[in-house]
Amino acid sequence: MQSGSAIEGLLILLAISTVSRHTKEDQRDRVFLQALKEASRKGVELLALPGGYFRISSASKMQGKASVIASLAKKNKVAVAVGVDVSPKKTSGKGKSIKGGMSVAERIRRQALRSFVICWSSESGTKYWRQRSITGKDQAYAPDEACERIQEIRVTDRRVEILSCGEIFNQRIKDAIVNRTPRVHWVLDLAHKGEKWRVDPSLRFFANRGICAFGTSHVNRKNAMKRGFKKGRKLSSRKTDLVIAGPPRIEMKFWKV
Repeated sequence: MQSGSAIEGLLILLAISTVSRHTKEDQRDRVFLQALKEASRKGVELLALPGGYFRISSASKMQGKASVIASLAKKNKVAVAVGVDVSPKKTSGKGKSIKGGMSVAERIRRQALRSFVICWSSESGTKYWRQRSITGKDQAYAPDEACERIQEIRVTDRRVEILSCGEIFNQRIKDAIVNRTPRVHWVLDLAHKGEKWRVDPSLRFFANRGICAFGTSHVNRKNAMKRGFKKGRKLSSRKTDLVIAGPPRIEMKFWKV
C-alpha cells in the first residue's frame, strides 16, 4: 500500500516507554527480553525504547548487537526500535577513565558520534543508524547528505522514521522527513533523558503536518510522561498500561494509531 487513504484504515498498537537509569547491562538484557514477551502478549506491534538503553564497548560490535536484538524481536513477533551507545573503556595507568579525541563538532562533521539506533521489523528486517547531531546548536556541523538520510522501517505497511537522541532538533532532518514522498506516517524520537525535555514543540511540528510523533526516554521517576502527538492533538499521558519492575523499571503506554 502506498496511498495515505489506504493506510488510514490500519491500527497499530504502539508501546512508548520510559526507563529508569543507572542499571547494569546484564539487567537491561534481561528486562529487554521480558519487555518483548509482555508486549507480544498484549498484541503490541512496535515497542520503542530510549536512546542509550544498551551500551557496547566498540562500534565494531554494533552488527553483533543488532543481530541479537533482531533475533529476540523476531522470536517474539514485535517490531522494535532501541538506542545503543558506544562507551569505550579507556583508562590511564592508574585505572582512571580518560577523555580525549575529537571535539563534538568534529565528530558531527565526520559522522562519528557514539550513539546509534537499532531497529527490526518483519517487513524491513534489521536496520541501524549512527546519530547525526545532538542539539539544535550543533546541527550546523552535520553534512547535508546525513540530514537527508532515510531512517525508516515498515510496520504493518506504515512508514516509521526513527530518530536518535537530539536529531529531532535538527531542522534539516525535520524538513527532509515532512517533504519526503511517499510520506512518513510516524516519527519515533529515542531520547536519552526525559527530565526537562523540551521536545513537545518538535513533536508537534510533525503532528501539525499529519505525521504522528512519539518520544521515549530515560526518567528516574514513576508515572513519567509518555509523549505523543497525532494530527495536532496532544496524546501525552502519565498513565501506564504495563509496568516491568526491573531494574531497570520500564513503564509502557499503549496507543492504537
